[in-house]
Amino acid sequence: VTVQTHPAGSVFVTLKECLGTDYVLPNLRKVLWFQLPWEEAEELAALKLMLCPKVSSMELIMHKWSDSCAEEVAASLRNFGSNPSQLHHINVTTGQNAHIEKALLELCYRQHHLQEFNVSWFHDMSFDTVVHLSKLSNLKSVTIRVDEETSKRVLAHAETCGTFFPSLQTFSLVTDNLDMATAWLDTLRHPGLQNLSFEIDVPATASDLNDFFTKLTTHPSRLTLRHFRFACYRPCETAVYAVLPDTLAPLFQLDLQSLKLEPGMPIDIDDDCVARIAEAWPRLQLLELGADWRRYMSPRTTLPGLVALARSCPDISALALPVDADPEMFVEAYEAGQRPTGGVSFPHCYSFGVGGSLVTTDTEMFLTAGFISDLCPDIMKLQTAWSRPCRARPGVVLDEEDETMGETWRTVEDYTREMARVRRQERMWLEIDEPFLYAMLPDGDELVTPEPTNQVIWVPAYGNVGEEDGEEDGEGEEDGEEDE
Repeated sequence: VTVQTHPAGSVFVTLKECLGTDYVLPNLRKVLWFQLPWEEAEELAALKLMLCPKVSSMELIMHKWSDSCAEEVAASLRNFGSNPSQLHHINVTTGQNAHIEKALLELCYRQHHLQEFNVSWFHDMSFDTVVHLSKLSNLKSVTIRVDEETSKRVLAHAETCGTFFPSLQTFSLVTDNLDMATAWLDTLRHPGLQNLSFEIDVPATASDLNDFFTKLTTHPSRLTLRHFRFACYRPCETAVYAVLPDTLAPLFQLDLQSLKLEPGMPIDIDDDCVARIAEAWPRLQLLELGADWRRYMSPRTTLPGLVALARSCPDISALALPVDADPEMFVEAYEAGQRPTGGVSFPHCYSFGVGGSLVTTDTEMFLTAGFISDLCPDIMKLQTAWSRPCRARPGVVLDEEDETMGETWRTVEDYTREMARVRRQERMWLEIDEPFLYAMLPDGDELVTPEPTNQVIWVPAYGNVGEEDGEEDGEGEEDGEEDE
């Protein structure tokens, strides 16, 4: 059962008080719980009610708790999962809180059959914790956060131990620098890795990134790797560094379905590079390149350049990269009464991001919205770098420009959503089966579909297109008479 409304009053608190140590859903197997902005006591009671003895899979998305509530959450987690074979999947997104992180680690130690253990860590793990995780024979997905010193100890241990993440398919690492990320990649030689994510604190150079990407092409998992993410949320202090098409070139040898790059420097690619991406990864589902970069640069990727992706990668559901929103590149299509994308669009792209791009004038906002709504007719969300969650580590400042740079895109988003709604209605009509349209026409009428406008023209059999209203075969009607 799914409950999407806020229960009246303090029902969760009351229910928890009435049940005491009993469980409201004793046979519950899977929990997906979001912390909503209600009364904190209600949220805490609701979470406690979900921690039932037969739960084998839990996904918790928590934000910020007060100190007292955070300690209660930690205490509830410590009392949960006493059966060592109970939990198989633990996925938790949480704010920065040492008490909750420690309780989750203790929960992990109690479970012997974990398959997933992913937490948005804010504190580094210990050597013993990582070694414990590496021995779990069923563990397929894990998120590790370790500093350089601990990484060296763990990797040295891996060279002598008999078991080191034997079943791993998804690996996410948060560490200090690219050298440590490279060392982990060299140690994890599993041919079945499908998903890799690396986040570092010290920015790397574009040349070092190219070397790292090249290593992926010779890794044993190169044939199975489908999802790759690399991020550094500390901006590079050297302004001359930028990720260029040649930097990305090694990745084109892989068969990726999703790519997220936030390297701590601009990603400067052009339409030709976008075309190479479309050709290299036809099964692409998600592409984010510099979507969180909050420092303006003049993008070389144009909106019309994204048409190549829509043509070759129909499975894309989320797309984000800085773009040049100059409407001069497609205004002629508008003036000619044609679709600005030339009739090409993503079938199921729901999220579109523009990074730190600029759009200024009212004309640019309107025409850009028209193009995006044509490219992504199912769009639900248009984001800038400032409207996306800030993932920088505490004390790191990402912004060089003011957040007001992204405000004009809010107007574009309003226009885009409304235009997309109208386009969906139009296409629903155009997708009606042609026999049904013929059945609706009077006898003898002809259904004509000219190229390339995709417009359906109804040509009446009783007259010529362009005849004056009220005339039929050259004969007028008496005043006051109406067509039947």
